[in-house]
Amino acid sequence: MNLWHQRLIIFIAKVLAVILGWVFIGYFLYYNLYFKQDALIKYVPKDAIAYAAFRITPELEQTQLLAGMKAQFFNDFNLPEAGWEQLNQLTGNNFSLAVIPNNHAESLTFSYLLLFDFGARKNIDEQYLEFTKKKGWSYYVFTNQTKSRKIVAITSTEDLLNKVKQVAAQNEPSLAQDVGVVLNLKKFVPKEFWARVYCDLDYLASQTPKISDWQIKLALAAIKSNNSGPLFLGMKNLDNKIVAQNNLNPLSLQEVTATLEKLPSNLEYSLSFSDLPNKWKTITNWLQNNDAAYYAQLLKNKEYLEGVYNFSWENELLPALSRQIQIIKTTDNQILLSAKVPDNDLTKLAAKIESIIKNYLATNSPVIKPKKMPDYTYINQVLRDTSNLDFIEDQVAGLKIKLLDSNGQEYAYILSNNSIILANSRQIINDNLQNDQILKYWQATGNIYDFGSNFSQNTYLSGPYLQSYISLFSNIKYLLVNEDKSSGAFRLILE
Repeated sequence: MNLWHQRLIIFIAKVLAVILGWVFIGYFLYYNLYFKQDALIKYVPKDAIAYAAFRITPELEQTQLLAGMKAQFFNDFNLPEAGWEQLNQLTGNNFSLAVIPNNHAESLTFSYLLLFDFGARKNIDEQYLEFTKKKGWSYYVFTNQTKSRKIVAITSTEDLLNKVKQVAAQNEPSLAQDVGVVLNLKKFVPKEFWARVYCDLDYLASQTPKISDWQIKLALAAIKSNNSGPLFLGMKNLDNKIVAQNNLNPLSLQEVTATLEKLPSNLEYSLSFSDLPNKWKTITNWLQNNDAAYYAQLLKNKEYLEGVYNFSWENELLPALSRQIQIIKTTDNQILLSAKVPDNDLTKLAAKIESIIKNYLATNSPVIKPKKMPDYTYINQVLRDTSNLDFIEDQVAGLKIKLLDSNGQEYAYILSNNSIILANSRQIINDNLQNDQILKYWQATGNIYDFGSNFSQNTYLSGPYLQSYISLFSNIKYLLVNEDKSSGAFRLILE
């Protein structure tokens, strides 16, 4: 072995020593700065697809939303009301929630785990545990010998409780053994965030074929086509709102990307996004690779609509929809779409939309005309006739509006400032342009843009819309989700 080889080996050995040293330092910090602080994550099975750790802080007492949700929870479970101080005594300021998938080949279902840290107290108020039996849930009290703590596990199934017992006995792996999860949660320090959340989006995306709701399918496809890996969030209070974000840095206002300044008072939801051609490409590519059956059905439906209404999605509509778009739906099923369109595509897009609407109305309300046959008999033909379907012009707020009303179905649109505003009701356009009493976008979102960002995507869901799915949301005014593809920033706001 020559001198050069000896020096190379010594150099490599030094590099390995430094790497191992940092690994040991990392594990030491991981164990002492976080693992020891979260006494609950080590009871969570490693296959959990979601985990959230909470701490009840004095700030929460000042949040009306959380106070309302707490009261709703106790009411739903027929439990005696407990104040924040009582909850602190019950939970030791520390509890967590985990979601674990049930491994059924034919469907996507979940089991749920609640963990409470009762500290060193010898006695536990059983009234807050007995309700689990009434709900068909199970519970077990663990004793953490290392920290002399009592840990209560409540599960939605007996099978999951048995699995948690195996995890506690170290016979099965825990989520705490996933260093990536632990260290990413650690970023959201308790001084700033009262909750830390982990969600395994990769697992949910892999189960897309088992999901029947097409809206959820497309939402997952949209998320996963632009994001890889799990989602980590910190939750905190901000101006009586609950904010969950994946970005630790303060976010400052640069631009409001909503194309419509006003929102109807009976708003159900608002979606704002940009670059639809690229989104369509990435989403369909992702579906083709991950849910081939749904992808095939989606293409089949698209081709059917193109044939019936005489248009090409990729060639005639999609290229004109590359800029900011906003879709609004009200509780009485009025829909308003606003899109920024390149000037040279605006009139061409309007003409194609008129044609599609006419074909749609003519298909839904065909006419019957007699036809003379070669043998001089007559048959009745069912035909799609657009000859009597014409858009008429009118004025609203100094702008030209085009209208078509057929058998009680009304469509209207205006072209202004390189934008098209299209609706299934003239009234919603009139209100948006002329009624100063309806909410401005920034008012409806509680001045949220005062500490907002130029997110390229915004989703606004009203409280009543959310309540139709989850009763616990009865106290929520709205949920706002912001996402920015370029920076990777993601934020969820509840008020």
